[in-house]
Amino acid sequence: MNGIDLYVGSSSSDLHLAQAILLYESGRHGAKSYHATIHKVDGGAAAGPLILPGTLLTREALEDALRQLGESAKLRRWSFVDECVLASGTDMVVWFTPPTVRHMVFAGAGLNQAGPAVQPASLWIVWRRNLWIFALEDRKERPTPGDRVFHSPHFNVWKGGRVCLGSMVTPEFPEPAAWMDSFYGSAFNHPNDGATWQVKYRGGVPSLWRRLLKEGGRRPYPKETLVPTGATIEQIVDSVMSTGVKQVGAAG
Repeated sequence: MNGIDLYVGSSSSDLHLAQAILLYESGRHGAKSYHATIHKVDGGAAAGPLILPGTLLTREALEDALRQLGESAKLRRWSFVDECVLASGTDMVVWFTPPTVRHMVFAGAGLNQAGPAVQPASLWIVWRRNLWIFALEDRKERPTPGDRVFHSPHFNVWKGGRVCLGSMVTPEFPEPAAWMDSFYGSAFNHPNDGATWQVKYRGGVPSLWRRLLKEGGRRPYPKETLVPTGATIEQIVDSVMSTGVKQVGAAG
């Protein structure tokens, strides 16, 4: 077969095999190593596309392939780096925010009101257009990979920190400001996985947010309510990036 018809976006494109990357594996179990070669393809061969002799895959060749794929997928090739960004890569970004006050809208779990409320210092992860959020200890300096991570007290968050996006508008690019605006711009309607695992507070997270809304951001976030995940920032990011599952760290 010389090509395939693939529906991409709103137009049909005739795709032809132009290059191939072959991945080689050696060793056994935990001692495995990997190597890759890149090959041109002869699309005019009588028996079909023919993979030609290749060369070792270099960093430059891999970056060029990713650049071309990014352009086809209309991914942004650059962005301004926020001072709160801790790590970034292809289609992912990790950042932190110090304690702040944000306007919130609650619509469920016996809490139907809106207003300003203090937020704990937080760790945010966006990867493949999914969002994770955790709490951090209240500190003025930039967090380090070994810092402890706590469960976020927010509604719509599973035990592993992954946010149930629901009706939340998903930003096209992994830009911190856009994701935070979308997160706080949506309605907080229910605690996930139960109401008591996220915080040490009588009545759980609904009762805590009822108190914080009443205070209107005039007092610091009560850090004694935070529940540790049992993991560090580095462990949390590694777990999200390697598995993408919603369960990360300990339940508390």
